[in-house]
Amino acid sequence: MLRRVLGMAVLFSALTLAADVTGTWSGPMQMKKGDETHDDSAYLVLKQEGNVITGTVGPNVDKRMTITKGSIEDNALYIEAKHPERDAKMVLRLKLEGEKLTGELSAEGPEAPPISGKMTLTREKS
Repeated sequence: MLRRVLGMAVLFSALTLAADVTGTWSGPMQMKKGDETHDDSAYLVLKQEGNVITGTVGPNVDKRMTITKGSIEDNALYIEAKHPERDAKMVLRLKLEGEKLTGELSAEGPEAPPISGKMTLTREKS
């Protein structure tokens, strides 16, 4: 019985560690603003504690917003970052697929511009 309990604990630990997204992620993003589409980049610095995600998001290392709400369930991430000067937030819905984060972003709120995008990010090596 003790072996079974220990075995389950090890398996649970391995599954929990497999979904850890802590680190710096960057990559290309295709942005759509209204009818215009252009290539851009995304830069995320994430810290995961349990299923809570904190950190920053933005287009590059110099221009980032603090994550105000972040969570992970299985391999699905939900991230919000409030714009510092208007009633708007960026919302990212990402999925961890191996060593990549893929998904979409949108701007939401009364003062949000009509922005959406798709991104594929890889974790930077430390």
